[in-house]
Amino acid sequence: MKPLNFITFGASLILCISAFPTSKVGGGLVVSTPVKSLSPTPKATAPLPNTPTPLAPQCPTVNAIAAWLGQNSQIGNNTVFWSSPSTKPQAKTFKETIGGQYWGSVYPDSQFNQWAKDCGPNPIEQEKLELHMSAALGKMSTDTAYIMIAGGVQPKPTSIFMKYEYTGLVQNKAVVWAVDAGTNKVIGKFQP
Repeated sequence: MKPLNFITFGASLILCISAFPTSKVGGGLVVSTPVKSLSPTPKATAPLPNTPTPLAPQCPTVNAIAAWLGQNSQIGNNTVFWSSPSTKPQAKTFKETIGGQYWGSVYPDSQFNQWAKDCGPNPIEQEKLELHMSAALGKMSTDTAYIMIAGGVQPKPTSIFMKYEYTGLVQNKAVVWAVDAGTNKVIGKFQP
């Protein structure tokens, strides 16, 4: 009988026992027994095939922002909007005289920053955030709303107010009043 032979393949040790008779015809017996490796099998570092790619960051939807507004603000009646050439500070001043709301009073910077982070660095997604916030503000405003008008200049049909905010106001059947941004006087019912 020949001595024992040990062969290793990767992480397995195989014990081979060989026995050969001395006859010229020959014959043989081979017994193999796998033995557990003494060292751990290395972990794969490359991604496995068919591993899903992480989704790109996405901005919150209009409905998600509207739901947040419903839970975290006093949005509803007396919402003040502005459109160039009127300004955010003019809207803020007017909202204080009527005890209303406007963009800056319902969206704290911390929440805007969190949503911006959720949108990721893509400028298209970042722009989408402001549009969604505007649409949600119009959607959640009810009863009476105001649009600041500077120098008699009506909001353009392509303005954020007309495309995103006013749409929600119309759907809610809110009455929208035009306000002179220079005097804070109500001019009359807004007519686009």
